[in-house]
Amino acid sequence: MIPSLSTTKRALLAGIILIGLVTATGCLEGLTNEEVTATADPAAVNNDALAGTSYELTRNDSPTIERSISVLGMNRTFKATSHIREYERNTDIGPEVTITRLVVISTPKKSVAGQSVNPLGEMSNGELIERFLDTYNGVQNVESVGNRSVSVLGDERTVERFSAEAQIIQGISITVNIHITTFEHEGDYITVIGAHPEQLDEQAKIDGLMGGLKHPA
Repeated sequence: MIPSLSTTKRALLAGIILIGLVTATGCLEGLTNEEVTATADPAAVNNDALAGTSYELTRNDSPTIERSISVLGMNRTFKATSHIREYERNTDIGPEVTITRLVVISTPKKSVAGQSVNPLGEMSNGELIERFLDTYNGVQNVESVGNRSVSVLGDERTVERFSAEAQIIQGISITVNIHITTFEHEGDYITVIGAHPEQLDEQAKIDGLMGGLKHPA
C-alpha cells in the first residue's frame, strides 16, 4: 500500500512536476522573469533579385511591440522585436506619381508554456495588409481574387492576391492589386506584401523579389 501524501507535499510535488514540464519545453522564462522578450532575424531581398527591377530599399526599421500576457495565471510583459524592410519604385501612370512597394516583415514566433504570445502570428492576410501596408492614404474594399504558388526560401509558398481601392491623394482613389504570403521559417513568422496599381503588370517582378528573399539576412 502506497502511503498518502500530505497536502503540503502534494502541492510541492505538483510544483516540481510543473517546473520540470515547463523547463523541458523551454518555457521557464515566463515563470521566472517578469518580462519575456524575443527578437526575430531580419529578412531581406538579395541584391541579385533587386537588380534590374528599379526597386530600392527605402525603409529599414526594427520596431518592438509590447503586450501584457498571462502565463499560468501570472501577468507578464511580452516584448517582440521585428524587422521591416520596404522596397519601392516610382511609377508615373498619370497626373499623379504613385508608389509600387514591397514590404518584408520578420517577427519572432514565440510561445510561453504552450501559449502563442505574438499576435502577428494569429492575423489573417487581410489584417496584415491593414497593419503594414501604408503605401496609400487608405485602403478599402479589400477582396481576395485568387492564389498562386511561389518558391520562397526553399519551399513553395501560397501567395494570395487581393483587389482593393486605394486613396492616393485626398478625393482620388485607384484600384490596386495586393500580393501577400506569410509563413514560418527558422523560428520566425515571415510576411511579404507587394502592392501596385492595377494598370501595371507587376506580378512577375513581385514573384522574383519574393523568390530572392533571404532569412536570416
